[in-house]
Amino acid sequence: MRILFKSISGINKFNFLTMLSVLEGLLFRGKSQQNIKSSHISSTVRTQINSRSCEKQNVVSWTAMIGECVKQEKPKEALELYTQMQKEGTLSDSQNLIFPSVLKACAKLLALRFGKEIHGYIIRSGYESDFWVANSLVFMYAKCQNLEDARELFDKMSVKEMDSCVAVIVGYSQIGNCDESLGLLDQMQMAGLKFDLISWTTMISRFVHYGHDVEALKLFHRMQLSGYVHEGSCDLALRLLNQMQLSGLKPNSFTIASVLPACASSACLKYGKEIHQYILKNKVELNVFVETALVDMYAKCGNIEKAHIVFDKMLEKNAVSWNVMIAGYAQNGHGSDALKLFHEMQRAGIKPNSITMVSILPACAHMATLQQGIEIHNYIIQNGYSSNSLVGSALIDMYAKCGDIKDARRVFDEMPTRCVGFWNAMITAYALHGRGEDSLAIFNQMQHTALMPDHITFTGVLSACTHAGMVCEGMELFDCMNRVYHIAPRAEHYACVVDLLGRAGCLDEACGIINSMPFEPTASICGALLASCRTHCNVEIGELMADHLFKLEPENSGNYILLSSIYSATCRWDDAERVRKMMRDRGVRKKLGCSWIEIDKSMYTFSVGNESHPEMVCS
Repeated sequence: MRILFKSISGINKFNFLTMLSVLEGLLFRGKSQQNIKSSHISSTVRTQINSRSCEKQNVVSWTAMIGECVKQEKPKEALELYTQMQKEGTLSDSQNLIFPSVLKACAKLLALRFGKEIHGYIIRSGYESDFWVANSLVFMYAKCQNLEDARELFDKMSVKEMDSCVAVIVGYSQIGNCDESLGLLDQMQMAGLKFDLISWTTMISRFVHYGHDVEALKLFHRMQLSGYVHEGSCDLALRLLNQMQLSGLKPNSFTIASVLPACASSACLKYGKEIHQYILKNKVELNVFVETALVDMYAKCGNIEKAHIVFDKMLEKNAVSWNVMIAGYAQNGHGSDALKLFHEMQRAGIKPNSITMVSILPACAHMATLQQGIEIHNYIIQNGYSSNSLVGSALIDMYAKCGDIKDARRVFDEMPTRCVGFWNAMITAYALHGRGEDSLAIFNQMQHTALMPDHITFTGVLSACTHAGMVCEGMELFDCMNRVYHIAPRAEHYACVVDLLGRAGCLDEACGIINSMPFEPTASICGALLASCRTHCNVEIGELMADHLFKLEPENSGNYILLSSIYSATCRWDDAERVRKMMRDRGVRKKLGCSWIEIDKSMYTFSVGNESHPEMVCS
């Protein structure tokens, strides 16, 4: 086992878990029903029994030996030990400890007849209602493809265990009854049972192995909705495609369009490109769904140029395609391109919908184009999208970032139904304008509704306290996050608190917060404290934060400039010059500042030193 762990030391956790599920499948492939004969006990088992012959055997020692055999993948020897134990008459009130191991051995050997005999003994002994025994029985019956008995026992259980549930779901898929599989999954999720990463990976890999590729993709989507969206899910997406090919199945456009969102959601450009290459190499049909998924993937991975190329080559474009490209431009800071595409969409005869509004409003917010935002707001009113809380949230954000907090509040007051995100938008809007008391007032008003604040709510209200200098209120909110609302603080919450304390000059307290965090400080956390060190001319802490930032983001010029400014403010001119020389040696350059102005609904962008605009008057 040490050799195995050494050989996979470079594989991430998700890949290793996926490997385990594949290995598990190999263990059961090709095995058939076996009859266990207690008269043939292996030499290894005999040695174990003989070594203990000098002392009276008890259930605990038998359990340890049988459990060890199961762990060492020796299920036949485990059952031989159990048979020997019965012959010796080792009976006890705590036999329930041994049944799970014995039933697991039956499952590994697909020894249904032997498992039924043990089940009968369990009933006679009165242990059928024991939690671990009942789950082990379900697991054994499911593995042996006796789904009728497995489901009957499973439904009778007052408390369901994840492994037995997965076994039944996989068992149904093995006999081709995927409707029952997915139905049971629905039932268990509605009952609140949460499946971990191993469970999802096992179910998906088994569905693919048994040739149910469409159902495997459905499971894959459910896994994404359950929160398992990261680089590992991209890896699993590629494994799904490869496994389908190995099974003789050719992934179609539906399959491709289903797995690409995993790369988009977790910004896995590398895997997304591999899938795109697979499409081109295998001549997969490029319909509107596949092409839209490709545009979305490239845009969310930050490659907006490639997204634009794919979008331009599309022969057919629907509203979703336009929305994805508009959102891609907005999310990547190309607000003017998003606005141009929005008008082009209308000229092409495609009617913008509520999703279009949610996609285009951030572009207005980013560029602070209030007039454009007002026109879009009028379009929203005329087309009946005003009551949509997502659209309302985007409107509040747009007005706030364009400097019109009054109209942002008007949108808030006129909304008939408010979701958590809508409340968050108003809290954040006031925070952006430094109106901490108003932000807190909205937060307190939200608490009188049936809605519960989430982590975004606390990011907004903590940010409001930071900008308003409300230290006591901010620390009290930070304390009640976990204590009252059971929300574990994330990096963004710690960054707000560090910034709050740092601005108030409480640099030692801010360092204490960083040292108490359950994870390594992020760039935003260190950056907040470095900025406070510049304000309060604290060289010692500033150097510590800068050194950490140089490792986290070596190309961020702002960190070098802040440290140099701290040295200059304390008359350490040589050190200030040393930092600037470090910037030059590493090829780090300060980004040019830019500004833009809106004239007659057109945006004009200017950068420092750029005099190329034809209408610019130079002195």
